[in-house]
Amino acid sequence: MICPYCHQTMQIGFIQSEKDLVWTPQGEVANVFVNMFKKYQIPLVRRHLLKMSRLKVYRCQKCQIEIIDENDLK
Repeated sequence: MICPYCHQTMQIGFIQSEKDLVWTPQGEVANVFVNMFKKYQIPLVRRHLLKMSRLKVYRCQKCQIEIIDENDLK
């Protein structure tokens, strides 16, 4: 992926967690229950029973930004 700011190639990496990773809009309340999301939330990665959640992320070293492509979530 090309960085939208500096137009250099971004590095592929991963964010890992022992919990679900969910995007919640600012000003909205996040749900505290596992795998039970509000309508306005977007689950990025669901937790697996025996392994950590792993989310593919593109990172620009120069701009120090990370991008998640929702097409990679499927």
